Amino acid sequence: MSSKTEGLPTVLIEALVMNYKVISSSCKTGPKEILENGKFGNLFPVGDYEKLGDILNNIEKLNYSQDEIKKSLERFEKEKILKSIEKLFN
Repeated sequence: MSSKTEGLPTVLIEALVMNYKVISSSCKTGPKEILENGKFGNLFPVGDYEKLGDILNNIEKLNYSQDEIKKSLERFEKEKILKSIEKLFN
């Protein structure tokens, strides 16, 4: 993903769920939080397409713990989101 800005980049969450290797620009918000500052996917500075090219050329070397990713993605489960919303109104 090579966005300049993002809110909640659902495509990153979906890619992680599907066990795809993830590369994203390091927008001000969104990708860094989902990828936990590069723990679950490579980040490159916004607009640095040379860095993106380097990462793509070495994509076969990208390996991340699927167990850790799965645990991290639990925060996006419907039940957890609903509990968080409910807390706002209590």
